[in-house]
Amino acid sequence: NFGGGIRSVTMLREPRRHVQSMFYHCIATPSGLRYRTDPAGDWTFDNITSWLRHFTAFDILEDYNCYNPFNFQSRFFVVNGSNGCHGAESKEPPVLAQAIRRMEEFDWVGILERYQESLCLFEVTVSGALPSYCDCEDEAAWAAFPEIHESHNTAEHHLEDLSSEDIQMIDQLTTV
Repeated sequence: NFGGGIRSVTMLREPRRHVQSMFYHCIATPSGLRYRTDPAGDWTFDNITSWLRHFTAFDILEDYNCYNPFNFQSRFFVVNGSNGCHGAESKEPPVLAQAIRRMEEFDWVGILERYQESLCLFEVTVSGALPSYCDCEDEAAWAAFPEIHESHNTAEHHLEDLSSEDIQMIDQLTTV
């Protein structure tokens, strides 16, 4: 219990950034490297485009023990199986109404790409007061936000790095 009656919280991400980060997690982080295997023990994707093609071109659930980006965030809200939300158990998209209903059961939902704003809303929800670093009209106060960013040792990446084909495939994978 977080206070203020808050029991369950989650942060969501902009889908294109989220899928791109999942790929980099799988190729660069210790946990991604530890779990990422195919039957021969090799990683079969040279770049994000080949990884995305794997999930869009075939009716494949194989995620090589890393992430399956197929409707990842909406699956989180409706998952009932043994794979948790990391692996997909079906190529059928989650039922949107069910995902929304489950999301509404959370006491608080933030948006990672609006991290500071989200945490300010969380703080006022929990304590009823805004910290000084939540004053977006005061540049110095806003800049004092104690942000922590964990890159997990992945390469720096930006949406601009994605090709139009990559974006199209991500949109295909994340549309419910």
